[in-house]
Amino acid sequence: MGLSDIAVDPTDGAMYGIAWISSASGRELLEIDLTNGAVAVVGTLPDTANNLDFTPDGRLFIRGITGRTWEIDATTASGVIVAQGGSRPAGDLAWEAEGTLLVSTAAGDIERTDPSAGTNTVLFDTGLGSSVYGLEIDVDGMVYLGVANGGIYRADLNATTVSLLGNLSLSSDLFGLAFARGPGAAPLGLAYCGPAVSNSTGSPGAISAEGSSSAAVDRVELTSSSLPVNASAFFLTSRMQGTVVNPGGSTGVLCLGGAIGRYVGSGQVQNAGSSGVIRLTLELSMTPTPTGFVSIQPGETWNFTAWYRDNLGGQATSNFTDAVAIAFL
Repeated sequence: MGLSDIAVDPTDGAMYGIAWISSASGRELLEIDLTNGAVAVVGTLPDTANNLDFTPDGRLFIRGITGRTWEIDATTASGVIVAQGGSRPAGDLAWEAEGTLLVSTAAGDIERTDPSAGTNTVLFDTGLGSSVYGLEIDVDGMVYLGVANGGIYRADLNATTVSLLGNLSLSSDLFGLAFARGPGAAPLGLAYCGPAVSNSTGSPGAISAEGSSSAAVDRVELTSSSLPVNASAFFLTSRMQGTVVNPGGSTGVLCLGGAIGRYVGSGQVQNAGSSGVIRLTLELSMTPTPTGFVSIQPGETWNFTAWYRDNLGGQATSNFTDAVAIAFL
């Protein structure tokens, strides 16, 4: 049995992989516990696939060797076909901000799959042959390819060209690419108004942002951590900063001013669960304000914080995290 690809569910940090049952057919979905190295078999996948990737909201996709694209249930390994007609097996795949999957194929093509429309389109032939096993998209939408011999390339989807960035000295084939995130990853935006007032955990709630400052790329994820267990919480935003102490009887400080929008749409009011963490991938064209939704434009700076419920000494209250300001380009 061999491991052909891994991916992390961004909603809960769980890691999953694809294992070969045999070299010819059969793949199992694995869940990998990074705390102790334990591996659990979720189940047998419905198609022979070597690659997988998650969407920001936790949907899992694979591309089978027949060219079919599947959405997979990560709890059972069962799946439904969301697109037919892929020309060849996938070398690798990655989720785009536009709601589509980019796929590098076994013949060196780059294809785009739209799970919502059920379509698959060949974008262009990279000319790199049948060993493009790695594909990744950075936060600014640039596409990178890894070739089995160790070559790393940047792909321009508009010009349909590839350019060599460098060669790795490898003793075996290169089978994937990934960008570093999490601890050590560069944060997005400028933190201010911190540390926040400590909550019932004894620590202040905190907010951070990852992604791209490009409004056109539309890839920003907010994270609020160090919240009380199982606290209800949601994010707030405004063009203006502020300092409002104990608003509405809260024990914290609201670091926003002016017209404040609340992320309280479907699925946006969250429970911090046992980890004390909530996350939200923003849709910049649907930024809430008191008078409706607006689209964030280049040149604008927006400020974000999180509000959450708490209980101090048996008394129900609420609190705020610090804040982060993002200047969009």
